[in-house]
Amino acid sequence: MKDDSVQLQKNFHYLVNNIAKADSLIDHLCNGILTVDEIENMRDKTPKEKNRKLLSVIIAKTALTSTVAIKDTSNKVYQAFLEVLGEDDIGKDLVNTIKSTEVLVEDKIRICLGKKQLLSL
Repeated sequence: MKDDSVQLQKNFHYLVNNIAKADSLIDHLCNGILTVDEIENMRDKTPKEKNRKLLSVIIAKTALTSTVAIKDTSNKVYQAFLEVLGEDDIGKDLVNTIKSTEVLVEDKIRICLGKKQLLSL
């Protein structure tokens, strides 16, 4: 599990409540980061629902680590998201919060256990 993904997961609720420009983020990320289907799933949602869906997609894409090519794509997604998010002062604060989030081994274990519990349902 990558630290990037864990940082986003640990800040999920904070980001959902504080990203103010989901539409702008989606527009900027439609070029090679988000698929047409992912964008369609975000249309006609409330701002918080858009934030949840966007973050869920970004987290899923940043968590991938099985091959070098996938790791490169994962890093590209994370960096593109942070770059677009940080285009204004509020976004810069959010980016700083994400980047300064400490990732502990316990965090990774908790997330992995949570995924296993979901798979066993």
